[in-house]
Amino acid sequence: SISDRPTISLLPTSQPTFQASCSYLVNASYSELMLENYTSLEDAYDSLTYGHANYTCAESMIIDNQQYEKAIPYLWCVLPHCHANCPGTSCPTKLVGIDDADECESAVYNYLGYVHRKKDTPDYEAAEEYYTEALQLWSSNCGALEYLTELYVDRSNETYATKTLTQLCTDCGHSDATTKAAISYLKASDMGVPSIDVCNTNNATKDDDAGTSEKMDETTSESGFLGARVGSIVYGVIAACCFVALVFLMRWLRKSVKGV
Repeated sequence: SISDRPTISLLPTSQPTFQASCSYLVNASYSELMLENYTSLEDAYDSLTYGHANYTCAESMIIDNQQYEKAIPYLWCVLPHCHANCPGTSCPTKLVGIDDADECESAVYNYLGYVHRKKDTPDYEAAEEYYTEALQLWSSNCGALEYLTELYVDRSNETYATKTLTQLCTDCGHSDATTKAAISYLKASDMGVPSIDVCNTNNATKDDDAGTSEKMDETTSESGFLGARVGSIVYGVIAACCFVALVFLMRWLRKSVKGV
């Protein structure tokens, strides 16, 4: 649980003399980037050797390379720079359009939640706490609302998944990319998509039902058509058999008459 973690000073480390490229960090091993001695994962990244962590490289680790374990200490190194450098050109999330200190921290906490949910041994409890922290800092963080919805789907909590999806649709709109992603996640799950007016999923449900009905009608129609075809064939066979039998009967009668 993140509430049990040790309290450390969230201040940026001194300016390093070397700044490793993101590609180098992505290709480096987990242990290579860690200090030999550290208190917790919050101060484990060796920034003095490899330079300050930055948000865009964290995204590359997480989204492009699925390096969830490695991203945890790296993200903790990004976090102190939010309040130290936002707003401003050095704000860690400046390149993604976020220049507010609280929103920057919210974005980092959101990814901390994501990596804890996606790592090999998921920690759903910690992930939920990080998402909650992200939303406390920025209540309309659409990404955090999307990921929190997905977490509740992962945990088969339909009530909270529906509640969070409703908030996502309300705050971010039913056509936002994060909303669409959350709905797709629900659709692919056993839970399915709940019917929510503000999410415009009522029509989607009706469309699905209509599609199913149309398929059933098509199947019924095809079955009726095939039945009619089979009936016609059977009738034709019977008629042909009767005709052949009648021909043989006529020939037999003629022979019988001649014999008399």
